[in-house]
Formats: sequence, C-alpha cells, structure tokens
Amino acid sequence: MTFLQLNKHKLKYLIITCTLIGFVASELFYWGIMHNNQNEINLLINVSTCLSIGFIFTLIVFSFAYIEWASKMYFRQKVYKLISMKELKLYGFKFKKINTDSNFFFTEEILEGKIEGFNVFFDSLDFNLIKIFMEVKPSRSIGKIEFSEIESKMAHLNGKLVYGGVSIHYKKERLLKMNTKMIINEIEDIILLLTAHDIQPLNKA
Repeated sequence: MTFLQLNKHKLKYLIITCTLIGFVASELFYWGIMHNNQNEINLLINVSTCLSIGFIFTLIVFSFAYIEWASKMYFRQKVYKLISMKELKLYGFKFKKINTDSNFFFTEEILEGKIEGFNVFFDSLDFNLIKIFMEVKPSRSIGKIEFSEIESKMAHLNGKLVYGGVSIHYKKERLLKMNTKMIINEIEDIILLLTAHDIQPLNKA
C-alpha cells in the first residue's frame, strides 16, 4: 500500500500539531524581541511571521518523517524479494499494519505470522540483511548463566535474546542458499530451545 493509503488520516493531526508548535515557539521568541514596540503593523508582521514559521516547521518535520518511512519500506521490499512470499503465505504469513493507533509514527506494513504460538516478524534495516523478530512473554527473569547458555545454543542459528524477544539475522548471501522450509525449520529449532527454558509466546494465556 502507498504512503497516502496508510497515513492520510494522520496527516491532518501532523499538520495541526506541527503548525501549532512552530507558531507558539516563534510567537514566544518574537514577543520577547518586539513586545516593547507592538503597534498594529508590527502585530500583523508578528502573526504572519509566526504562521509562516509554523508552516515551514511542519514541512521540515514531515520531510524527515517521510524519508524515514520511505527508507524502511524500501529496504523491506528489497529483502522480501529474497524470500518466497507465496510459500510464506502458505505458513500463514501476511502483511500487517503497525503503528496504526500512534499519532507520532506513520503506519507501516510488515510481514508477520505465527509459528507455534510465537508472533514472528520479518523486517529489514538495509539492503543485505533481513531481521526476524519473535515476541516472547516476560514471565520470569533469566540469570546470567542461563542467558549465556541460551545464547550459545542459538548462536549457530544467528539468534540473540533481546528486549522483548529473540532477534534472528540473515544476511543476503545466506538467504540465497536457503528455501522457505529451511528458514521455518530454524525458527522452530529456536522455539524448541526457548520452550525448553520455559520461555513462552507473548500472548499465551
């Protein structure tokens, strides 16, 4: 889906918020300089200037936010071409909208599915790397010794325990040598390791 299809309902909020912030900030600054000489002409110049600054501030914020959104979507689409979308859909994977309820982040689309009860997300940060993230339930603390044990066992699968779950990184060169079944099997191997250490899916009842 395009940017406007995903975010047109948020643009009004962004424009109003940024314009108000820019207007108030510039108004305070302008008032601090001109408050001793506030005739009608200066007041008109003041308001016009502040409105213009608010509009410019909105354009700057939107430009940076859009570039960040477009970059992430571009990288995702590049790495998604390295995997079989058709086969992943057979495993129940589909595109999911994220940040839909946030007024501070644009809505994005990410490939998401569920394996053995674990939410699994396919993401990317650059051209040559796909990151698979699995959400886990923070049901108990994990000691340093057990943490190191889990990390060492999943090292050959490129898995790492991170805040909120497990992150698995696949470089382009490795992905080109793998098929969908191999990727799913490695994810299932990590899940077996997690459940053996009583680490459960995030949404498990």
